[in-house]
Amino acid sequence: LSEADIALDQYYLPSKGSFAVEAIASGCALMVFFVPDIDTQLAESPVVPTHPSKIVDNLRELITNSAERIRLAHAGHDWVEKNHDYRVVATRYAKYMGIL
Repeated sequence: LSEADIALDQYYLPSKGSFAVEAIASGCALMVFFVPDIDTQLAESPVVPTHPSKIVDNLRELITNSAERIRLAHAGHDWVEKNHDYRVVATRYAKYMGIL
């Protein structure tokens, strides 16, 4: 992943998987199918929302638009640190469980 520019994940299940988070953290621009009303966290992320019918068009755009691809890659790394750092996740679970 550290040598990739673009990653594609989850085309038929509308949410992200672990691979998606690893790809974003590694500096890839990510295309993923998600439903913003269901995965609100991903809706606020710097990914390219991709319906299965739009894969070719969105991939073409990322390949030809290097500025956007680079912007997504940089913003994605910051998004992962903000939302998936172990301290953030542990605090989220502790609050959910009523510990904090």
